[in-house]
Amino acid sequence: MKNPLLLPDAPIFTMRPNPVGEQVLVVVADWQEDVVTVMLVTDLAGRQVFTQTLTSSLTNLNIGNLPSGLYLVRLTRNGKSIATQKLVKY
Repeated sequence: MKNPLLLPDAPIFTMRPNPVGEQVLVVVADWQEDVVTVMLVTDLAGRQVFTQTLTSSLTNLNIGNLPSGLYLVRLTRNGKSIATQKLVKY
């Protein structure tokens, strides 16, 4: 169910800070309690380097162990990709 308070072009999720060093806050704007939401992080070679099931609309992720670089962060709901964003790790 769509959140009627979201603007039509509002992002489904945001990450801050971006670029990030150690901890990144993931904010899911259209949170749905009854849906399995998973965040997948891949490097530019397509290798999955991090996965986490999200349990709330606000999640702090520790990515300090990842090497510096550019990553693609994909959000899935019930196995279907719903949004992808770039994340810069320094």
